Amino acid sequence: MLNQEQIHRYFNHLSGAKRIEFLYGLLHLCQPLELRYLGTCLEEIARKDYEYLYHAEQKTNHLPTQNLATTNNETNNQPQNDLGSEEKLDLTDQFTRAHAIVDI
Repeated sequence: MLNQEQIHRYFNHLSGAKRIEFLYGLLHLCQPLELRYLGTCLEEIARKDYEYLYHAEQKTNHLPTQNLATTNNETNNQPQNDLGSEEKLDLTDQFTRAHAIVDI
């Protein structure tokens, strides 16, 4: 029989996709009342991380727009005015790309 520590160790060594598949399998085995309890727990965790996740999501959602605007401006040789007051990222810089990947 497996104990809790073995399951934790197994879960920690899984890749992201395998973790999701494992969690899906566990959720599929739960009773409706257990699912409601887990939903409440997830909402509480999400509420704590809302600000961080919101800002990371906004940065991530604006990256393709900024990249597209940079590409269009390079081909048209026009200044970048369509982003307004938003922070403009230099995606040619390795450090900036690394931070963008982490934010994603």
